[in-house]
Amino acid sequence: MIMSNTRHSKPGSPMSDERFMSSAEYAEVRGLSGNAVAAKAAILPDARQRRLLFFLHSMSWERGGLKQFAQAFLAEFPERFGSYTMRKIGWKDGQIYNSGQVEKVRDELGLLEQFPLKGEVERDTSLDFLGPDEPDKDDHSDCAEHRRWEIEREYWGEKMKANQHPSSYPASDFLQNCREMAAHWICF
Repeated sequence: MIMSNTRHSKPGSPMSDERFMSSAEYAEVRGLSGNAVAAKAAILPDARQRRLLFFLHSMSWERGGLKQFAQAFLAEFPERFGSYTMRKIGWKDGQIYNSGQVEKVRDELGLLEQFPLKGEVERDTSLDFLGPDEPDKDDHSDCAEHRRWEIEREYWGEKMKANQHPSSYPASDFLQNCREMAAHWICF
């Protein structure tokens, strides 16, 4: 059996020189690795992106690290919250996004499944393999006919459900979703 020479400290134990790098207290306040940041910066073509990366690296070493910086940033600049389209059209109290705005915002945020619009349904592509009006031409069995009927029934059931989806959503729903996503990333 191979034993590791790495020394680890147990959470709650006092700081110790020989276990300093692995102690839980140090891990909580440790910023981003300078080597990793430099490697990433070396492949970024845009000087502004490199400057932002180095700025975030320096913030990661401040008291509270990136978590505190992100919380302070979001509190200081609430108008910068949300997707590009959300910032462009706003999110005032009571504001409703129409279907076109919903499509843009959910695409930018990757929320296609969470905000379905009226009439939207994912079509089962297995229907396409069976042909438009009849079961598979090579298979004339009752089994193929039955499978086609099942697929069509599922599709039309989903289509009926899809007609019950709203044709618009309150902007506050998207804003709340953005806050939840930000809280998840800040707290990781």
